[in-house]
Amino acid sequence: MNGELCVKGYKFNKALHLNLQKNTVITGDDDFVGYELFNMLESFFNKQSFSDGFLDSGMAVVLNGNMLSGSEFAVYRIPPVVNIGEELKITKKSILGQMLEGSGCIDDAAVSDIKNIIDDTIIAKIQQSLGSFGVSISLDELSLFNLAKIFRTCIIGESGQEVFPQEWGQFQCKSFLLHLLENQRTTKKKIVLVELPEYGMSEQERAAWFKHLACSTLDNIMVYTKDMQICRAIPDIFSYHVVRNNTIYGFDDYDLLESQLREVMPHEEQLAMVEKIWEYIFDRVTYKDGDEFLKIMNEFFCPNSENK
Repeated sequence: MNGELCVKGYKFNKALHLNLQKNTVITGDDDFVGYELFNMLESFFNKQSFSDGFLDSGMAVVLNGNMLSGSEFAVYRIPPVVNIGEELKITKKSILGQMLEGSGCIDDAAVSDIKNIIDDTIIAKIQQSLGSFGVSISLDELSLFNLAKIFRTCIIGESGQEVFPQEWGQFQCKSFLLHLLENQRTTKKKIVLVELPEYGMSEQERAAWFKHLACSTLDNIMVYTKDMQICRAIPDIFSYHVVRNNTIYGFDDYDLLESQLREVMPHEEQLAMVEKIWEYIFDRVTYKDGDEFLKIMNEFFCPNSENK
């Protein structure tokens, strides 16, 4: 699903617009907007409760002019540092728990059968012991997350032996979660939010991780990163967004930007020009006063702001 994604309300004082692609990259010097955008999308589509203040702010997510409901997409978040043991527990906040809850793997009939078995084989015996004390117990509620407390999750490798993911590095942990999400069966479109993936990985692992993201079969991946290596894996300039001055700037008007840059860089090759743009948005170069390229870029991303 591609197109214009607009996020309104929540903690933002103005609407944020993104050019949603299969791979959408966000970078910049304002961590608040990047983090809170992910927080809002994760909470909105996972149907977490919002305070009245947020609801009264006109909070909405709009795709190509269509207002989205909180049940239309399955949204997962891969954090900067993955605790694989916690993510493989079946809880409401873990990735595995969210996947299983959305799959409907335990339906009402199954829950009823399990409840009857527990009532007949366990609770009935406890009642016999406690009845003389005037104490009665019952099984009021049963769900996947109640049952999960007695489950133990383990991973079986190709050799048939148990694998211990607690010994994995961050690259292995994140790659495993990505593979898990790719193979989840759901009727919903999946959006995966990947947050600052450079933590805990070597330069080579980060490059490999970005390639995994670029080649993923997931519907949409949004990456918030400050690592310019991602440009090698995802070279489409229209995938990139820059956070400046509490808003997000994309490359919707790239043709206009290119024509302006061509006036001051008439002999620059197309690839070299894009490379210089990447260096700008990832803050990888130092400019001299009066640099015409810098003036054009600052005006494009930060109108009326001073040069860096």
